[in-house]
Amino acid sequence: MATERSVTPEKQLLKLIEEQKGKNPAAVQAHALKRRGMSFVSPGAWLGRFSFSKDWFRRKIESFRGQPFDIKSINRILLLCACVFTLYFLASTTTALIQLSSPPELGAPASENGSSVDLMERVFLKKAVSYYLEKIGERDIFKMGAVRKVTGADGVETEMKVTSARILDVTENLKLVGISWSSEPDAIIEDTRDTKTFFVKTGQKIGEVKVQAIFKDKVVLSYQGEETELK
Repeated sequence: MATERSVTPEKQLLKLIEEQKGKNPAAVQAHALKRRGMSFVSPGAWLGRFSFSKDWFRRKIESFRGQPFDIKSINRILLLCACVFTLYFLASTTTALIQLSSPPELGAPASENGSSVDLMERVFLKKAVSYYLEKIGERDIFKMGAVRKVTGADGVETEMKVTSARILDVTENLKLVGISWSSEPDAIIEDTRDTKTFFVKTGQKIGEVKVQAIFKDKVVLSYQGEETELK
């Protein structure tokens, strides 16, 4: 026992090295891996790690408690945060103002054949733009009243000026009662002032008012080159 106690740590290390020299290196490596794996499942190893971590956190907390509470540092941090938020607000406001000042992009993408599609014609207008341009071209700006082409049941197309106060006066007592539709339709029109009912065809007159055209849902009346509708 005395001999074992007198062995110094250096001698123990030398003895361990000499014992490992005669062994297979692969076996030595496997033994080392086994010892390392056992350290992960060993309760003692985990208790040692927990104790070390607890001591480390305790030292950090104690060192932090020893430091004075710096008001100036906190004020600097708050000032920095305020500057960052101010810059963000200014950048957002500037971007929004730029977007509001520039008109929206209404150009539609090119179609498959490469031609550009007019967004207003595609979305807002029920008919092609050429239709409205044609109607504008039919108007004479030096004459009162617009011009309309009316086609009756006989297929004849006639240009008439639209409603004015004069034709409204002579037709204010006329009321459309019904339409008897056929190849030559008849319109049933009542004169509410004289309490008379007229069965008329296209081209016939009620007094000075001419039946210009008869449709399934309305009758076009003309008077001195102007027109109005009864529905």
